[in-house]
Amino acid sequence: MKIASKGLVLALAQVALLCSIGAKMLYDRTTLPHAWIKTMPVDPDMPIRGRYLRLTLAVENPQHWSGTPVDFHVDGDEVKIGLAPEFASANYITRAAGDYGLISPPVAFFISDKAEDPSRHLLPGQELWVEATIPPHGHPRPIRLGIKHNGVLTPID
Repeated sequence: MKIASKGLVLALAQVALLCSIGAKMLYDRTTLPHAWIKTMPVDPDMPIRGRYLRLTLAVENPQHWSGTPVDFHVDGDEVKIGLAPEFASANYITRAAGDYGLISPPVAFFISDKAEDPSRHLLPGQELWVEATIPPHGHPRPIRLGIKHNGVLTPID
């Protein structure tokens, strides 16, 4: 086999792997539950890492201590957390902030180069929320952002 044909086979294998990951994410988005989760933006824009928001998820009424491994599940239209089997999850409660438990590690939401960073322009009384796909184990996967003001959640397009 010539070098050119070996390179073509390798390139096709890499394209197939990339497409399979994309297909899995699309399948998960259509079959797994998704819901809105309150967030707290952290470190929103560093030039060396690209344009994305780093969002710490905040879940209401955590019944667990800091450092507890948790998994997410959807109950009605709300995201709840529950104890994960030991070391089965990479999500942990880092601390409680009032009625909310902050989940670590944060999730990344990528924004385009031309888009405004919504976390920098929140008015008093506004909260940043993220709609995410909730897998049975592991990290939620962000879909889109929204702003909640006076109890009304408005998705950002």
